[in-house]
Amino acid sequence: MDPWLLEITFYVAGLVLIFLELFIPSGGVLGIAAVICLVYSLHSLFDRGYRGVGSAAIGLTVVYLFFVIRFWMKRMRLMTNLGSTVATGSDVERAKSLIGHIGVTISPLRPSGIARIEGERFDVVVSGSFIDANMEVTVVEVSGNRIVVRRSS
Repeated sequence: MDPWLLEITFYVAGLVLIFLELFIPSGGVLGIAAVICLVYSLHSLFDRGYRGVGSAAIGLTVVYLFFVIRFWMKRMRLMTNLGSTVATGSDVERAKSLIGHIGVTISPLRPSGIARIEGERFDVVVSGSFIDANMEVTVVEVSGNRIVVRRSS
């Protein structure tokens, strides 16, 4: 049996543990074990005089880490592409068409509540002071899905 076989075994075990650390939730235990295995094997190789094998192992480790990290980054990347889609839905478009329309409050607006506008129920926010239920309101502003009303005069 070759004298450096134990070091190579620890080295390979370290590389395998690095790979496993990416997929098994261990709280870093596998990563720490990997570093210990790699450091022991590389130190022992250089200590025993196998500088060529040790240098090759360091080079292989750097290349291996590069590809493992690259693989992990591709795997963990967010694959969502929003593209040029319109961020407003039909409810927002419908709300924008309500500016200037008159409705009736269903609940008190303190400062938000529900109003019936054009025969539909909407969550609204009052611009100004509180408004009681069953009062006429006018839509004055729409921002996204936020409908702002004020008391009709």
